[in-house]
Amino acid sequence: MAGTAEIAAAKSSLRQTIRKRRAGLSTEALRQSAADLRSTGAPVHEQLSPGSIIAAYLPFGSEPPVLPLLSELASDHSVFVPVCQPGRVMNWVLWEPGAELLPGPLPGLMEPSGERHSSRMMADAAVIFIPALAVSRDGSRLGQGGGYYDRFLAELSRGPLRCAVVFDEEVLPAGAIPTDSRDQAVEHMLCPGFTASLGSAGTPGDID
Repeated sequence: MAGTAEIAAAKSSLRQTIRKRRAGLSTEALRQSAADLRSTGAPVHEQLSPGSIIAAYLPFGSEPPVLPLLSELASDHSVFVPVCQPGRVMNWVLWEPGAELLPGPLPGLMEPSGERHSSRMMADAAVIFIPALAVSRDGSRLGQGGGYYDRFLAELSRGPLRCAVVFDEEVLPAGAIPTDSRDQAVEHMLCPGFTASLGSAGTPGDID
């Protein structure tokens, strides 16, 4: 079994590879991915009850561009996005298209203004769209390394659907992402090209 240092090194190497590929994405490729994510996210939207709570994220840099999808969801539901707090804690602010964004505590990160809610409120969410660098078929997620989402997900019940958002090329075979006890699994993934449920114990989910 790999030790903590080996797992950290393997994660760092994988992050570098994915970040390098993302840095090469053109503006047109990101624009097309935004439109595609809106289309592939439609089945999730259709299954939500009116007025559902949705936890999501505002894309930063070359993260999967979910803004068109969020704008559509915000017409029927309450979409909340995170703001970073000390101690790697996230609060949540109601977001609407065109909302004012202000510089956050992390370099280059913009956050909405407005009333802040604790993560406990997100236990009532119907779905959580989670940013990721990669996701494997067994539900393992590779984040940016800050630990914000793993801490947040560890505090929640299993109620909300945990949906990682990645590019098609970032869906990896079961076991391909090294994990430790702090890493939180996800149950679903959303990509520009397809969406899929994820199996547990290394069992792949079927593409919807």
